[in-house]
Amino acid sequence: MTGFTESLHAQSSRPTVIDLFSGAGGTGLGFQRAGFDIVGAVEIDPHASETYEKNLHVKVKRVDIRELSPQAFRCDLELVLGELDVLVGCPPCQGFSRMRNHKGEEDGRNDLVLRYLEYVEAFMPRFAVFENVPGLIRTEHGQKFYRLLIEGLIRLGYGLTKREEDIANYGIAQHRKRVVVIAGRDQEKPPFPKQTHGKPATQEVAECLYKPWLTVWDVMGNNRYPSLRAGENGEQAGKYPNHIAPMITESRVLEFIKMVPHDGGSRKDVEKRFWLPCHLIHDGHADVYGRLAWHRLANTITAGCTNLSKGRFVHPEQDRSLTPREAAALQGFPDDWQFSIRRSQRGVPTIILQRTLSTPWAPRMADEACKVQQFLRFRTTLFA
Repeated sequence: MTGFTESLHAQSSRPTVIDLFSGAGGTGLGFQRAGFDIVGAVEIDPHASETYEKNLHVKVKRVDIRELSPQAFRCDLELVLGELDVLVGCPPCQGFSRMRNHKGEEDGRNDLVLRYLEYVEAFMPRFAVFENVPGLIRTEHGQKFYRLLIEGLIRLGYGLTKREEDIANYGIAQHRKRVVVIAGRDQEKPPFPKQTHGKPATQEVAECLYKPWLTVWDVMGNNRYPSLRAGENGEQAGKYPNHIAPMITESRVLEFIKMVPHDGGSRKDVEKRFWLPCHLIHDGHADVYGRLAWHRLANTITAGCTNLSKGRFVHPEQDRSLTPREAAALQGFPDDWQFSIRRSQRGVPTIILQRTLSTPWAPRMADEACKVQQFLRFRTTLFA
């Protein structure tokens, strides 16, 4: 007995999902919470795979998806064509990110969008769910891949629901815009998950149609985690997994951070005579070395979210960057989720949070898939 979920559809009455580019398991967790049986997952990163297996108890195929034949994978899982309920995937988005400027066009992973389409054709699931960054539809090279994806799904007979959404509207405490495509087999156009949260002080929130956006305070405030100085470990024998504050090796950086005003302060709020030399010659990237604000949404959490120099990732009050635990909370992961952590050359912990539909988003998408599936089964029985 390995402790992993059996990946045979015949042994489960639950709806099934395969998680491609599965990352650290945010999407898998959401679908699992919604009652789905994860019958397969594919991820090339060993740290992300280890995290997925440790928390979801599902075996991950650790391989470059280009080298894994989708037909052979389906046979390994003992699934017949059309048997799978949902195929979900978020191919690597770095090549389409606005942070890459013109370099994104040269990213060799961009064509993995079309590899996802090949898997759809090999499995012909009831639903196909695809997610990526808005740059996919805004950059010239991204639009090419997006167009081929949409044309391919239509050619396979899928009805489409497409939308760009900010997942703050679904209960995540950060602005995080994503392009989402939900495809239904046999021309069925799936419903899009209903919005649950909205901008405070709007009429919709006042009328209780939506809950107000979650804030940094909601997910990591009120002393939810132990207070730390830079470099300290706050895991407390596993009570707070991954609550480890990255080191700040340069004393001048630490002294500068101490001058940044609490609760949303920016490096530009500090007297210019104290600025770091790099900021004196480059006036852009104002969020760098900035603090999060307690009662606002966080900025988009990125792979560099525990690094002070990568964005507005300084704790609202404490003189340090976010811990992996806090970053995970902002991404919607539960407190007992244990990440496999690697260390960069500078000793900064990096957590594998990329390529995940954040957890409150995924179960709502899964719920909508279940509703459509139940309707289709009822309709088939009624008109048989």
